[in-house]
Amino acid sequence: MGVGNILTLSQVTGYVLSIILFFFVCAPMSSSLGRFDGNCLLYSSGVYVSPGYGQQAVFRVTEWSSGASCVFVMFLSFTILFLSIAQAVRLSMHLLRNTDSSFLEVLMTCVSNIMIFLMLLGTAPAVSAGFGVWCDSVTRKEDRSCSISALVMKWEDPAMRNQAFFTQIAMVEFGLYFLFVIWSIESLFGMYKLMGYHRREHFVHSLTRERRRLLGDYQPPGYTT
Repeated sequence: MGVGNILTLSQVTGYVLSIILFFFVCAPMSSSLGRFDGNCLLYSSGVYVSPGYGQQAVFRVTEWSSGASCVFVMFLSFTILFLSIAQAVRLSMHLLRNTDSSFLEVLMTCVSNIMIFLMLLGTAPAVSAGFGVWCDSVTRKEDRSCSISALVMKWEDPAMRNQAFFTQIAMVEFGLYFLFVIWSIESLFGMYKLMGYHRREHFVHSLTRERRRLLGDYQPPGYTT
């Protein structure tokens, strides 16, 4: 197997992993939105209030975020899914036929990979920051971690009770950061292929020039008769 086929196979592997990681992002985020009645946990906050003397404090959500962060995560995950499926199928066909992508295909792949990489570069830390705001509210009064608070805290609104919110967002973070690594590598693969096409075109141009020189048809730039 040539170097080009190994590189293409590596690209296909990355896209297949992206398809799998889609479920690590989309499924828990959808579950979180459903358990909170469509409200986004990221960047939301609340306080503990005491229902009565001697009773355990309950958590009241005082401000839900706009939900743009959760919506964008869902949008990005579906975008990655569709792109990954399309690229995996396209590159697999090239492997089966033992052909190579055209220059336009390589260029479009490189551009799309870099765009997804940049979006993940901003989205993954934003999710972590938004979850940190929520956990600060959850753990402000109680001297325990956010993961423990998710299991033992009491909610003012029983309908909002969601013991799995820590696991859900942790899975989203894992998926996003793993996708970030994969698409950074895919971007490098795309740029390497693009540079290979540039070198190949330069080599072909040089061969054509030398052939014309040997045949006596070549005239250096600036040459006048």
